[in-house]
Amino acid sequence: MSSSGSKLKTVLKIKKLQLKKVQRDLAAITVTRQNEEGHLSHLEETRSNAVAVAGGKVKTRAADLQVDRAFIDTLSGKIKDQTRRVRAIATREDEKRDELLGQSKAKEMLVRLDQRREGEEQRERERKTQRVVDVLAQRLRMGSGT
Repeated sequence: MSSSGSKLKTVLKIKKLQLKKVQRDLAAITVTRQNEEGHLSHLEETRSNAVAVAGGKVKTRAADLQVDRAFIDTLSGKIKDQTRRVRAIATREDEKRDELLGQSKAKEMLVRLDQRREGEEQRERERKTQRVVDVLAQRLRMGSGT
């Protein structure tokens, strides 16, 4: 193996490690997004239930209506914040997915380059071997011809 071949193998190993790290990062971000979406769904469900309960009360005092309204407003604010959080995480997830795609393409390019280099080295070895065989055959012919 040539020194350029060993350097290429080293670069390829590093690229594979980087690719695995990006895959782990993407998986972690995906899990976080799913958890945050679950929390958002829970908040929305709680608000829907609170609205249904508040709307279903037959006779209520003004103070009770104010408490219900304040609770629903608080939930609405939390839902708005949580929606922003989910969007930010989804954006990070998309960016990481793009990074993963780029890393994958770079790794595949290095793999193809390494395969091409190995093929060229194999052909060069075969040419050298053939030259040795040709020289030996020529010597045998010259030795038997005298």
